[in-house]
Order: sequence, then structure tokens, then C-alpha cells
Amino acid sequence: MKKIAKILGALVVFYLLLGFFLVPFIAKKLIISNLDKTLVTTTKIDKIYFNPLSFELNIKNFALIYEEDTIFSLKNLYIDIATLKSLEERHLRVRDITLDEAYINIVDDNAGINFAHLLKENEKSLETKETEKKSENSFDFFVYKISLKNSKIDYSKVVDDEKFNINLKDLNYTIYDFGTYKNYLSSNNLEAIINQNSKLSIKAGIKLNPLNIDGQIKIDDLKINDLLAFDKKLFNFKINDESNINLILNYNVNLEDNLKLKLFSKLFEINNTKVIKDDDEILYLNKFAVEDTNIDLDLKNIDINLIKFDDLTTNMILNKDGSNFSNLINSKKENNQENLEEEKNPDDKSWDFKISNLNIENLNYNLIDNITKSSLKIDSLNLNTKDIDFINSSFDFKNLDFDILNLNFTNENIIFHTKSNSTTDKFETDISNIKANISPKDKLYKFDLDAIVDRYGVLNSKNLLNIHDFKEFSDIKLILKNINIGNFSTYSSKYLGRKLDGGRLNLNLDYDIKNSNLKAKNELIIKNIEFTDSVVSENAIVLPLDLAVVLLEDLSKTIDINLPVSGNISDPQFSLAKIIWKSFLNLMTKVATAPFSVVASMFNFSEDEIKSVHFTKNENEITPVQKETLDKIAMILNSKKELGINFSASFNEKEEKEEHSILRAFNIKEYLIKEKGVDERQISIDNQSVKTKSNIDLNIKLLK
Repeated sequence: MKKIAKILGALVVFYLLLGFFLVPFIAKKLIISNLDKTLVTTTKIDKIYFNPLSFELNIKNFALIYEEDTIFSLKNLYIDIATLKSLEERHLRVRDITLDEAYINIVDDNAGINFAHLLKENEKSLETKETEKKSENSFDFFVYKISLKNSKIDYSKVVDDEKFNINLKDLNYTIYDFGTYKNYLSSNNLEAIINQNSKLSIKAGIKLNPLNIDGQIKIDDLKINDLLAFDKKLFNFKINDESNINLILNYNVNLEDNLKLKLFSKLFEINNTKVIKDDDEILYLNKFAVEDTNIDLDLKNIDINLIKFDDLTTNMILNKDGSNFSNLINSKKENNQENLEEEKNPDDKSWDFKISNLNIENLNYNLIDNITKSSLKIDSLNLNTKDIDFINSSFDFKNLDFDILNLNFTNENIIFHTKSNSTTDKFETDISNIKANISPKDKLYKFDLDAIVDRYGVLNSKNLLNIHDFKEFSDIKLILKNINIGNFSTYSSKYLGRKLDGGRLNLNLDYDIKNSNLKAKNELIIKNIEFTDSVVSENAIVLPLDLAVVLLEDLSKTIDINLPVSGNISDPQFSLAKIIWKSFLNLMTKVATAPFSVVASMFNFSEDEIKSVHFTKNENEITPVQKETLDKIAMILNSKKELGINFSASFNEKEEKEEHSILRAFNIKEYLIKEKGVDERQISIDNQSVKTKSNIDLNIKLLK
């Protein structure tokens, strides 16, 4: 009996020595050896403690080091295994897993995320096979408590050689009842600080089989500047340091059948935000809030109870380069652009979007238009979707284009002498022989006007108006014939850098306004327009005006254009000179940027029929295919002697010899000159060849 006791005692002592000393020693060696063999990192462990009686494990000061940088570390890993319970209920049961002062260092650079490249190359295929085997032999487990204490995560991303950092510190994460055994509901609670002061809280209840998650994300005082620092080159503006975001978001993820995701945002708000561009504050927002938002991705439904703007001030400036709100974000151009447009399934349900309440309190809007020298100011606008009221609001709209200096009536003549605030010259026109008639018609008023403008021009206008509210109903018809376009030379000098020396304008305007909705037709006919030499003007927009005029004019030196207009008006400012001038400027811009389109339409061709001469591989002779294009080009050039074409010899260097390009260009020129009678001066061939295609693209030019 004593002998058995001694043997048992010796076994106990051996077991204790094995557990307390040998197991930690071997475990440390094996962990370091296997990790160093598998990963590209160097593994460090100070000590391992194991209690063979309670099956408690402690790993002290564990670290993974890569190129002298610690990418993962733990001050202490504590595991308490419930051995007897595991044997009794045939599953792995763990009482406690605690990770104390964990540190994770994530780096995302041109090579990708550092954690994605930890495995050595020869271990990656083995990992896949092991994963497949493990998935076939699942084993139930249950962990009563998992704790992550006083931990930190650093994330760094390198963008264009600039480093962006964000970190989670004071990270504490606790999980209760986690595992596959009996599919208990697991509770999760995470608390952390983002960067300096932003608070993050995530709470969730999780079931693993099937996966179902109910949780809430709460963010307090997230600094917007911390997000903008992600790519400083992307943003062409600055935000004040105090600007922040608050969020309370409830969510549900269900994988029982298909993925179902439901979101309920109790609150999303942006506070105390100033947008600064070029050292000027262009926007201030005290608060933007979206409350009680339901998003159902499965049903494609978004329901917002309230959107609220509180104390919003915008300061907009317009100039010839656009507005100060344009180019706030610098777009990145991709070298290879592919058509990423997804094919739409006709059976797909469209999104339902509903906003129950929209509130705007104390909206202030300031606009300065340096192009038209006008300004718009709105102060203290309050808006509520349930009861829209303009409370304590003032509108100050000042059109600074013209100040009327004097108005004289003599012998049925009206002489307008006006001076534009945007120019130094005066605009003057004489309206004579006026015949006007105003008479009631039903609840409206009929207003007819006939007159002579500047001696040889004619004005005719027939209108039907609601004089109490012209936005409710207005029918305006205005015809101007034979107006001297040289009168507008003041504006052409200012904005085009060229004076108007001659030309006549016919204008037919038809404006229909119903309930503030405008539908308008603008027909302009300009004859014999002529520009003089250039005029120095700092506000001038450089346009190829001479080319534009040649392209637009028909054989009788007439330009005919129709400009339909539609939209909703609130307080329209009608200025005849302004309308004519803007129409003219838009026309010139369009013509200058698309010359083939314009000239093709005048000859009833399509742009594609004349902008390129098509050749197949190794083809260089002029066949009927090429003649169809070249005959149309010849018709244009013979009709408009001021125009010419130039092109480059072209060939596909991967499939053809360069001699084909030379022959193609030579044969085109010979055909146009010898067979179609085109003047040789109207055709020029560039010295540089195009080596990527067989077709020869044509360009229009103006002969000097």
C-alpha cells in the first residue's frame, strides 16, 4: 500500500514538474519555432506560465516584429480552460481569455496591408489545405468571457508618399458566452478612443448559427479633419479643427436565408463646421442633423423622419473660372478607363426614399457674380416642410449690370442711355414711333407694343399677363428685326476681346410661364457679322471667333440658331441685352468646341461621316468607301473657301508598314485637288505620323 502511495506521489510530483516547468519551456520553443517558420516576422516571448492543476496559461510579453517594427504585441495572454466541464459535456470550454495591452500596427502602402503578407510563400498553399481539412471536422466550443484590455490599434496608410494615421487607444472589448455550443446569444461590448478625443462604442448580441447580429454603434466627437487627412491632395479645402460628427446607429445582420441588413440611425449630425478655401470661409454650418433613419437593404427602402439644417451660411463667388465651390475635390483620372456601367435588371425594385420633415433654420446665402456684376443675398430664411414659412427673412437681390441714368419722352421717342457697371463705355439705343395698347382680357391683361429701334430696326411684342402675379401666368412674344448688332460692341470688347463692326440681328422670343414654370423659345438670326481687331480686356474669354462665324454662316452670310429654355423661376430679371449677349456667348462656345458637328449639320451630314477617312489594313487607294467621305469634305471646302483641313499620315505599326500611311495621305490630297477641285492651300499634312490606327482623322482650320 505504501509502495502504491509512493508511486502515486512520484507521479503527482512528476506531473507537477512537467506542468509547471517542462510544458512552458517546450511550449515557448515550439510557439517561437513554428511562428518563425510560418511567418516573415520574428517572434518574441518573455515567459510562459502553466498551472497543471487549474489549467491556467499565461504568456508574457508576446510580440511579432518585422523589420525592427512591432506589428503585434501582448503584455499578457491569460487562458483559463474548464477541463472537467469540457470532458463532461464533450466540447471545448474556456472560462476566460484575457488579452492585456494588445497592440496592433497595421500599415497599408503600395505593397498592400502588411498583415496580408505575413505568411511565407511556401506556407500559403499549406494554409489553404489545412483550412479545408478543418472545415470538414468542426468541433463545438464555448468561451464564457473574452476580454481585450487597455489595447491599441494603429493604422497607417501611405498615399502619394504622404502618411495618414488613425489610431484606436484605450481599447476595451468584452465578449460573453461566445461559441458554437448550444448557440448561446453572445453579448459584445467595445469601448475605444479614436485619435485624441473621439469616443467609439459598439454593443452587439451575436448568434453564430445561423449568423444573426443585433447591435449599436455610437460615435461621439469624431473630428472631420481626422478623416480628411486620409488623402490631403484629394481635398482642395480646409475644415476647422472643431468640426465633428456624432452618430448613433442600430443595425441587424441576418444570414438565415440570404444576407439581410437593416440599419436604424437614431442620430447623425455634423457640428460647428467651417469650410475654408483659399483662406476664405465659404461655408459655415452650426449643425446638420438626420434623425430616425430606417434603411432596409432587402426592401430597398429609406425612411427619414427629420433632416435639419441649423444656422447655415454660404458665401458663393462666381467668375469666369467657375465658382469658389467648384473643384473642392480633385478628381483622379485613371489611365485605363473601362465602361463600368452595370447592366440594369428590369425586375430590380427601385429604391423608395421618404423624408417626413425638412427643417431649415437661419439660412444665410450670399452670392457675388463677378461675370454679370450682380449679387444675391438671403438672410435668416426658415423653412419647414409641414408649414413652409419665411420668418424674419429678407431678400436683397441687386442686378448691377445697368444703372439707368436718364429717360426722356420726346415725339413718341424713348432714348435709353445706360452705363454698364462692368464696362467703361455706354450702351445707347433709340426706340421711336411707339404704338402701345393695354386692355383687359378675362382676368388677364393684353399688352401689345410696336416700335422702331435705331431707325431701321423693328420691335413687335404681343403679351398676355397676370399683372398681379406674372409667375402664375405670362405669355410673352417679342420679335426684333434688323437690329444693328454693333450696338453690343461694348460687351464683346469686355468679354471676347473683340469689337463688333457690323451685322444685323433678328430675334424671335416666345416665353410661356405657368405656375413659375418657364418654357421659352429663342430664335436668333444674325447676318453679316464682322469683328474688328483684338481689344485688351482682362475679363475676355479667348474663343476662335473667326472660325466660329465661318462655320455657322450659310452661303448668304446668315447664322440661324434656336435656343429652347425651360426651368422654374422665382424672381427673374429680364434684360433684353443680357439675353441676347448670353445666347451669343453660349453659341460661340459650342461652335468652337465642336466644329465638325456644326459644319456637318449645315450640310445635312452627320459628324461621323466627315471627321475621319476609313482605311482597312494595308489599304491605301481611294475607293468608293473613302470617296463618300472625301466628296462631302470637298463640298464643304468648295463652299467655304476660308476653311481648310489638316491631317496626319496614319498607320497601325503593329500590322502595317509606314509606307501605307504616306500613300494614304498623298492619295487623299491628290483626290481632293485633282478630282474635286479643292484649292491646294486648303489642305495640309502634318509632319508627325500617327502609328496606332489605319484611319486618318481630319481637323478643321481657319485659313489666314
